[in-house]
Amino acid sequence: MEEGIDVDTALDRFMGNEEMYCRFLLKFFEDANYGRLQEAFEEKNPKACFEAAHAMKGVILNLGMDVLARDLIPMVEIFRKGTCEGAETYLDGFDGCYQQLRNRLITLLT
Repeated sequence: MEEGIDVDTALDRFMGNEEMYCRFLLKFFEDANYGRLQEAFEEKNPKACFEAAHAMKGVILNLGMDVLARDLIPMVEIFRKGTCEGAETYLDGFDGCYQQLRNRLITLLT
């Protein structure tokens, strides 16, 4: 469907139910954790950053969004150490990719 998404593996997790998978893809972009991550990062709150990023990580991996995981996983590990230092290099890439993927999937699936 989209470059950077492992659709085949994700569909296996959804027992081949494409309709349900597409609903969950769209629902992901309604999740509040993206905004929470942005806000917590602006406040330099590594605990809140970790909680938001870690919650998103599980969903991203289950949905096969490997392109988002590429920048999110290193951020989770930085936040896990109790710091925000160094996460900005990953956050910029994550934000751009998130917005691009969001716009593309909304166009394709709605």
